[in-house]
Amino acid sequence: MALKVTKFFKLSNKIGIFYVEYSTIKTKNSEIVISNAEEEFSLPINQITTILIGPGTSITHQSIVNISKSGLNIVWTQHNSNGIYASAICSRKANNIEKHAILFANHKLDIAKKFYIKRFKEDIKDIENVNQLLGKEGYRVREQYKELSKQFGIKWEERETSLNWDENSLINKSISFANHCLYGLCHAAIIALGYSPSLGFLHEGNQLSFVFDVADLYKAEIALPPISKAVAEDKIKDIHLQKAVSEIFQSECFDKITEIIVNDIEGMMNDSDSVKKV
Repeated sequence: MALKVTKFFKLSNKIGIFYVEYSTIKTKNSEIVISNAEEEFSLPINQITTILIGPGTSITHQSIVNISKSGLNIVWTQHNSNGIYASAICSRKANNIEKHAILFANHKLDIAKKFYIKRFKEDIKDIENVNQLLGKEGYRVREQYKELSKQFGIKWEERETSLNWDENSLINKSISFANHCLYGLCHAAIIALGYSPSLGFLHEGNQLSFVFDVADLYKAEIALPPISKAVAEDKIKDIHLQKAVSEIFQSECFDKITEIIVNDIEGMMNDSDSVKKV
Protein backbone atom coordinates (compact mmCIF):
# COMPACT_ATOMS: atom_id res chain seq x y z
CA MET A 1 0.00 0.00 0.00
CA ALA A 2 1.81 3.12 -1.17
CA LEU A 3 1.06 6.32 0.67
CA LYS A 4 -0.77 8.85 -1.49
CA VAL A 5 -0.85 12.65 -1.24
CA THR A 6 -2.87 12.23 1.94
CA LYS A 7 -3.25 9.00 3.87
CA PHE A 8 -4.88 8.02 7.14
CA PHE A 9 -3.82 4.79 8.80
CA LYS A 10 -4.55 3.33 12.21
CA LEU A 11 -1.99 1.56 14.37
CA SER A 12 -4.68 0.62 16.88
CA ASN A 13 -8.17 1.69 17.93
CA LYS A 14 -6.66 4.63 19.82
CA ILE A 15 -3.61 5.47 17.67
CA GLY A 16 -4.24 7.09 14.29
CA ILE A 17 -1.65 8.72 12.02
CA PHE A 18 -2.30 11.09 9.13
CA TYR A 19 0.30 11.53 6.39
CA VAL A 20 0.20 14.48 3.98
CA GLU A 21 2.49 15.66 1.18
CA TYR A 22 2.34 18.23 -1.63
CA SER A 23 -0.43 20.09 0.14
CA THR A 24 -1.16 23.24 2.12
CA ILE A 25 -2.25 23.10 5.74
CA LYS A 26 -4.09 26.20 6.92
CA THR A 27 -6.72 27.32 9.39
CA LYS A 28 -10.18 28.21 8.11
CA ASN A 29 -13.15 28.99 10.37
CA SER A 30 -11.29 27.53 13.38
CA GLU A 31 -10.72 24.24 11.54
CA ILE A 32 -7.41 22.86 10.24
CA VAL A 33 -7.87 22.45 6.50
CA ILE A 34 -5.71 20.47 4.09
CA SER A 35 -5.86 21.41 0.43
CA ASN A 36 -4.05 20.28 -2.72
CA ALA A 37 -4.73 19.94 -6.43
CA GLU A 38 -7.17 17.08 -5.85
CA GLU A 39 -9.13 17.88 -2.68
CA GLU A 40 -9.78 20.10 0.32
CA PHE A 41 -10.98 18.79 3.67
CA SER A 42 -10.73 19.31 7.43
CA LEU A 43 -8.08 17.37 9.33
CA PRO A 44 -9.84 14.63 11.37
CA ILE A 45 -8.30 15.72 14.68
CA ASN A 46 -10.48 13.45 16.82
CA GLN A 47 -9.28 10.35 14.94
CA ILE A 48 -5.51 10.87 15.05
CA THR A 49 -2.67 11.34 17.49
CA THR A 50 0.07 12.28 15.04
CA ILE A 51 0.35 14.11 11.71
CA LEU A 52 3.24 13.32 9.37
CA ILE A 53 4.15 16.22 7.08
CA GLY A 54 5.86 15.06 3.90
CA PRO A 55 7.67 16.95 1.13
CA GLY A 56 6.00 19.76 -0.80
CA THR A 57 3.80 20.71 2.15
CA SER A 58 3.45 24.17 3.66
CA ILE A 59 1.77 24.87 6.97
CA THR A 60 0.69 28.16 8.51
CA HIS A 61 1.81 29.31 11.94
CA GLN A 62 -1.78 29.33 13.21
CA SER A 63 -2.22 25.73 12.09
CA ILE A 64 0.87 24.73 14.09
CA VAL A 65 -0.63 26.50 17.10
CA ASN A 66 -4.00 24.78 16.71
CA ILE A 67 -2.52 21.33 16.11
CA SER A 68 -0.31 21.60 19.19
CA LYS A 69 -3.23 22.85 21.31
CA SER A 70 -5.16 19.78 20.18
CA GLY A 71 -2.43 17.57 21.65
CA LEU A 72 -1.35 16.12 18.30
CA ASN A 73 2.28 15.26 17.58
CA ILE A 74 3.72 16.93 14.45
CA VAL A 75 6.40 15.10 12.47
CA TRP A 76 8.26 16.27 9.34
CA THR A 77 9.19 13.31 7.14
CA GLN A 78 10.65 12.24 3.85
CA HIS A 79 8.47 11.00 1.01
CA ASN A 80 6.30 8.04 2.09
CA SER A 81 7.42 8.70 5.69
CA ASN A 82 10.64 6.84 4.86
CA GLY A 83 12.62 8.91 7.33
CA ILE A 84 11.97 11.60 9.91
CA TYR A 85 13.64 15.01 9.91
CA ALA A 86 12.12 16.64 12.98
CA SER A 87 9.23 16.28 15.38
CA ALA A 88 7.24 18.27 17.91
CA ILE A 89 5.81 16.17 20.72
CA CYS A 90 2.61 17.92 21.73
CA SER A 91 0.74 15.14 23.52
CA ARG A 92 -0.44 16.20 26.96
CA LYS A 93 0.11 12.74 28.45
CA ALA A 94 3.52 11.80 29.84
CA ASN A 95 2.81 8.41 31.43
CA ASN A 96 4.49 6.33 28.71
CA ILE A 97 7.65 8.38 28.53
CA GLU A 98 7.90 8.39 32.33
CA LYS A 99 7.56 4.60 32.36
CA HIS A 100 10.12 4.36 29.55
CA ALA A 101 12.64 6.41 31.53
CA ILE A 102 12.20 4.26 34.66
CA LEU A 103 12.60 1.03 32.70
CA PHE A 104 15.68 2.42 30.96
CA ALA A 105 17.27 3.46 34.24
CA ASN A 106 16.41 0.43 36.37
CA HIS A 107 15.51 -2.54 34.17
CA LYS A 108 17.53 -2.13 30.98
CA LEU A 109 18.83 -5.71 30.80
CA ASP A 110 15.38 -7.19 31.48
CA ILE A 111 13.80 -5.33 28.57
CA ALA A 112 16.80 -5.94 26.30
CA LYS A 113 16.39 -9.68 26.91
CA LYS A 114 12.73 -9.44 25.95
CA PHE A 115 13.65 -7.86 22.62
CA TYR A 116 16.26 -10.56 21.97
CA ILE A 117 13.95 -13.45 22.88
CA LYS A 118 11.19 -12.12 20.64
CA ARG A 119 13.59 -11.95 17.69
CA PHE A 120 15.51 -15.20 18.11
CA LYS A 121 13.32 -17.43 20.34
CA GLU A 122 16.43 -18.46 22.26
CA ASP A 123 17.09 -19.16 25.95
CA ILE A 124 19.49 -16.53 27.34
CA LYS A 125 19.42 -17.20 31.07
CA ASP A 126 23.22 -17.16 31.18
CA ILE A 127 23.41 -13.53 29.94
CA GLU A 128 24.48 -11.18 32.74
CA ASN A 129 24.83 -7.82 30.96
CA VAL A 130 23.87 -5.96 27.79
CA ASN A 131 27.35 -6.24 26.25
CA GLN A 132 27.13 -10.05 26.36
CA LEU A 133 23.71 -9.83 24.77
CA LEU A 134 25.01 -7.56 22.01
CA GLY A 135 27.79 -10.03 21.22
CA LYS A 136 25.30 -12.86 20.93
CA GLU A 137 22.98 -10.70 18.84
CA GLY A 138 25.77 -9.72 16.43
CA TYR A 139 26.53 -13.36 15.68
CA ARG A 140 22.87 -14.21 15.11
CA VAL A 141 22.37 -11.21 12.79
CA ARG A 142 25.39 -12.20 10.67
CA GLU A 143 23.92 -15.68 10.34
CA GLN A 144 20.59 -14.20 9.25
CA TYR A 145 22.26 -12.28 6.44
CA LYS A 146 24.02 -15.46 5.28
CA GLU A 147 20.73 -17.37 5.33
CA LEU A 148 18.98 -14.69 3.27
CA SER A 149 21.76 -14.62 0.68
CA LYS A 150 21.66 -18.42 0.43
CA GLN A 151 17.86 -18.48 0.18
CA PHE A 152 17.80 -16.03 -2.73
CA GLY A 153 21.11 -16.93 -4.36
CA ILE A 154 22.83 -13.61 -3.73
CA LYS A 155 26.60 -13.28 -3.42
CA TRP A 156 27.33 -12.21 0.14
CA GLU A 157 30.61 -11.33 1.81
CA GLU A 158 29.73 -9.05 4.70
CA ARG A 159 27.46 -6.21 5.74
CA GLU A 160 28.94 -3.04 4.21
CA THR A 161 28.11 0.38 5.59
CA SER A 162 30.75 2.60 4.01
CA LEU A 163 30.03 6.32 4.19
CA ASN A 164 30.86 6.38 0.48
CA TRP A 165 27.56 5.09 -0.87
CA ASP A 166 29.04 4.00 -4.21
CA GLU A 167 31.55 1.70 -2.54
CA ASN A 168 28.82 -0.56 -1.15
CA SER A 169 27.41 -3.51 -3.11
CA LEU A 170 23.89 -3.41 -4.58
CA ILE A 171 22.48 -5.76 -1.94
CA ASN A 172 24.06 -3.75 0.88
CA LYS A 173 22.73 -0.46 -0.49
CA SER A 174 19.28 -2.03 -0.86
CA ILE A 175 19.36 -3.33 2.73
CA SER A 176 20.52 0.07 4.01
CA PHE A 177 17.68 1.95 2.36
CA ALA A 178 15.11 -0.67 3.39
CA ASN A 179 16.32 -0.19 6.96
CA HIS A 180 15.98 3.57 6.48
CA CYS A 181 12.32 3.12 5.45
CA LEU A 182 11.76 0.79 8.40
CA TYR A 183 13.29 3.27 10.85
CA GLY A 184 10.95 6.00 9.62
CA LEU A 185 7.86 3.89 10.24
CA CYS A 186 9.05 2.69 13.67
CA HIS A 187 10.04 6.23 14.65
CA ALA A 188 6.57 7.53 13.80
CA ALA A 189 4.91 4.73 15.78
CA ILE A 190 7.10 5.35 18.84
CA ILE A 191 6.25 9.07 18.81
CA ALA A 192 2.55 8.32 18.33
CA LEU A 193 2.61 5.99 21.35
CA GLY A 194 4.36 8.55 23.53
CA TYR A 195 7.68 6.78 24.07
CA SER A 196 11.17 8.20 23.59
CA PRO A 197 13.02 7.38 20.34
CA SER A 198 16.33 7.90 22.18
CA LEU A 199 16.16 5.53 25.17
CA GLY A 200 17.21 2.18 23.72
CA PHE A 201 17.71 -1.03 25.65
CA LEU A 202 20.03 -2.86 23.25
CA HIS A 203 21.25 0.15 21.30
CA GLU A 204 22.58 3.26 23.02
CA GLY A 205 24.26 6.59 22.37
CA ASN A 206 22.03 7.66 19.50
CA GLN A 207 18.91 9.83 19.26
CA LEU A 208 17.24 6.85 17.54
CA SER A 209 18.43 4.05 19.84
CA PHE A 210 14.93 2.83 20.72
CA VAL A 211 13.92 3.10 17.04
CA PHE A 212 16.75 0.68 16.22
CA ASP A 213 15.59 -1.70 18.98
CA VAL A 214 12.05 -1.80 17.62
CA ALA A 215 13.05 -1.94 13.95
CA ASP A 216 15.23 -4.99 14.57
CA LEU A 217 12.07 -6.95 15.39
CA TYR A 218 11.02 -6.73 11.73
CA LYS A 219 14.18 -6.74 9.64
CA ALA A 220 14.86 -10.44 9.13
CA GLU A 221 11.27 -11.68 8.85
CA ILE A 222 9.42 -8.81 7.14
CA ALA A 223 11.62 -6.10 5.63
CA LEU A 224 14.65 -7.85 4.15
CA PRO A 225 13.22 -10.95 2.40
CA PRO A 226 11.26 -9.02 -0.31
CA ILE A 227 14.22 -6.68 -0.84
CA SER A 228 16.65 -9.61 -1.18
CA LYS A 229 14.26 -11.34 -3.57
CA ALA A 230 14.00 -8.20 -5.73
CA VAL A 231 17.79 -7.87 -5.90
CA ALA A 232 18.09 -11.54 -6.87
CA GLU A 233 15.49 -11.04 -9.63
CA ASP A 234 17.31 -7.94 -10.92
CA LYS A 235 14.34 -5.69 -10.09
CA ILE A 236 16.47 -3.15 -8.23
CA LYS A 237 19.01 -1.07 -10.15
CA ASP A 238 21.55 1.41 -8.83
CA ILE A 239 20.08 4.27 -10.83
CA HIS A 240 16.60 4.11 -9.21
CA LEU A 241 17.47 2.12 -6.11
CA GLN A 242 15.78 4.26 -3.47
CA LYS A 243 12.54 4.54 -5.43
CA ALA A 244 12.42 0.79 -6.07
CA VAL A 245 13.19 -0.15 -2.46
CA SER A 246 10.64 2.37 -1.14
CA GLU A 247 7.90 0.97 -3.38
CA ILE A 248 8.66 -2.60 -2.30
CA PHE A 249 8.67 -1.59 1.36
CA GLN A 250 5.35 0.24 1.03
CA SER A 251 3.64 -2.58 -0.89
CA GLU A 252 5.02 -5.63 0.94
CA CYS A 253 6.09 -4.52 4.42
CA PHE A 254 4.15 -1.42 5.51
CA ASP A 255 0.80 -3.04 6.30
CA LYS A 256 2.36 -6.09 7.95
CA ILE A 257 4.29 -3.90 10.38
CA THR A 258 1.53 -1.40 11.15
CA GLU A 259 -0.77 -4.30 12.08
CA ILE A 260 1.54 -5.55 14.85
CA ILE A 261 3.88 -2.76 15.94
CA VAL A 262 1.67 -1.28 18.67
CA ASN A 263 1.10 -4.64 20.35
CA ASP A 264 4.80 -5.45 20.04
CA ILE A 265 5.98 -2.21 21.63
CA GLU A 266 3.34 -2.23 24.35
CA GLY A 267 4.12 -5.88 25.04
CA MET A 268 7.77 -5.08 25.56
CA MET A 269 7.04 -2.12 27.82
CA ASN A 270 4.08 -3.49 29.79
CA ASP A 271 3.87 -7.26 30.06
CA SER A 272 6.83 -7.96 32.30
CA ASP A 273 7.83 -8.27 35.93
CA SER A 274 9.97 -5.16 35.44
CA VAL A 275 6.90 -3.03 34.74
CA LYS A 276 5.15 -4.40 37.77
CA LYS A 277 8.13 -3.22 39.83
CA VAL A 278 7.69 0.25 38.34
